[in-house]
Amino acid sequence: MQYRTGPFSVTWSDAGGTFSTGASAVRRVFRTDVLTDEGLYTELEQVTDVAACAATLNSWVADGGQVHVNVGGAPGAADVALIRSFHGARFVAHADDFYIEGFDIEGGITGALHCDAAADRAIVGVNCSFRYSAPSNPSAVQDAVRVRRTNGVAAFFGCDASMGAKDGWNFHEDGASQLQVLLQDCTSYRNGVPGASSVNGFTLHDGVRAVVLNGDFGWSRNGAEVHIIQDARLWQAGGRVVGRNPFGDAVAIQCSNDCQMWLQDMRADADGSAVNDAVRANGGAVFARGLTVVAGSINPYSEGSVTTF
Repeated sequence: MQYRTGPFSVTWSDAGGTFSTGASAVRRVFRTDVLTDEGLYTELEQVTDVAACAATLNSWVADGGQVHVNVGGAPGAADVALIRSFHGARFVAHADDFYIEGFDIEGGITGALHCDAAADRAIVGVNCSFRYSAPSNPSAVQDAVRVRRTNGVAAFFGCDASMGAKDGWNFHEDGASQLQVLLQDCTSYRNGVPGASSVNGFTLHDGVRAVVLNGDFGWSRNGAEVHIIQDARLWQAGGRVVGRNPFGDAVAIQCSNDCQMWLQDMRADADGSAVNDAVRANGGAVFARGLTVVAGSINPYSEGSVTTF
């Protein structure tokens, strides 16, 4: 099943320099006919007015009840995804065991997948994608996947959480006694809308315990790509983490506060900024075995440490 918080087919009218359609509450716009290297839609730049849209290739703007795009010609009916201010797969009261398989979910103002109920349960996802979250309030951006307040296991297999307004994969206990996370063959790329800060492809908070097998995370903006904070624990084996950040330090993997992290047989790559840290331990303890640093530094500080095991 494919679900989008917007239409799959759009009728466009020539507006002279742009093409327009009637649509309300549009928050993000993507070209579906031009994909990134990871197979994701290419986001159009939001500009200030119709004149700027006409002058800027691959841009969009909302003008009253019309949305204008400039993609260098007339877009096909299915060539542009308008992500509107609606909920994605949002479960704020459902507290039973939860299983989802074969869903591709696009959009969501609190995340493409958001499990929020305080519950003792298991959450399992198989072969799904959760992408392009688009908040109703630009000052309150949310993640592609957000799991909170769960006492139990959250396990995802072959799933992707990409192009989140903020983080890709985000796990909080928020008062639950123990959230345990397993990701196998999962991915997350290019998260963070303009203005979002502390953006991560994968992050743990509180006392969450997690195992990540063969994960691939990269190219998010304005944060560390894999970041665990507070008292979390992570064992990550196999896969790759790529940190690229034109807005500050490029950090692939960061272990903060009292966290502990085990990195085994994986690749860390941070490049393109003035400061590039493949692994950063600011207070946390990182233990590495078979770690390949493609680019960037190993940076322990603030009583943090990086050692072998």
